[in-house]
This record gives sequence, C-alpha cells and structure tokens, in this order.
Amino acid sequence: NCYLHAAAQGVDNDLVLIWRHPPARVVDLLSDSPLRKRVHLIPTVTDDELRDLYCAATGLLFPSFYEGFGLPILESIAFKKPVIVSDIPVFRELFADFALFSTLNNNGNLRGLVEELLQTHKSWAEKLPNSDSLDAKFSYENAAKKLDEVIRQ
Repeated sequence: NCYLHAAAQGVDNDLVLIWRHPPARVVDLLSDSPLRKRVHLIPTVTDDELRDLYCAATGLLFPSFYEGFGLPILESIAFKKPVIVSDIPVFRELFADFALFSTLNNNGNLRGLVEELLQTHKSWAEKLPNSDSLDAKFSYENAAKKLDEVIRQ
C-alpha cells in the first residue's frame, strides 16, 4: 500500500520484491493495481542477479517482524544503499547507525520514511560505512569471539 501510494504521487521508482511465496493478499493487491507493471515479484535470484539488483536499487525496505540477523540489510549497506527496517530490538542493536526504523503497523510512518529515503538516497553513500569497517564489525572472527565470551560466562 505504501508503494502504491507513493507511485500514485509521482514516484518514478519501480518496486522489486524478492519473495518466494508472497501471501495471496499481496498478489491480489498487485494484480488489481494499475501500477502492477512497476512491481516485480521475483521468487529467487542468483548471486550475480542479486548484486545487479543492489547496484541498481535506490534503497532497501526490510519489513520483518521476526529476524535473526538481517543479511540483506548488511548487503545493502555494503552496496552503500539506504535501508528502512522494522523497529525491532535485533535491528536496533546491529544497525542503529545505518538504518531508518519503521513501526510497520503504522502506514503513515512507513510512507514518510519511504519519502525520506527517496529524497535523500544519494547522500546516504557518504553516511554509510565502507566495507572494511563492516568487515571489522560483522566478521566471523568477531562473532566467534563474542560467542566464546558468552559461553565462558
């Protein structure tokens, strides 16, 4: 609904959804929309296709209520793309400095964040960390050290 509203207001961006099994209500909403040709439902992608999608993307919307880590968020940040994520504790802990946070049960909040992302996406590249600092923060070695610390406690 948020995208359909933004597109009706003149937003030129297409919406790409990588979603293996979208709910019937989403498919129905899109099939009934005059904007259906601007919404691309893709069930799976190869690594090369995913890289190309990140390179072409304006940003990432990751509306997950339950998530263990959020690898697509980290990938988007690595490609210097802004992200809007669910305002859930794991994302606050991991991505507080790198993301816009949405209360996903509030369409007005999400709509405002999408509008902000579309207006400011080019300046995000300067705000987001480079891949070296991402590697330092999210490396397997650091994860193993933290896990070891927790086990030893």
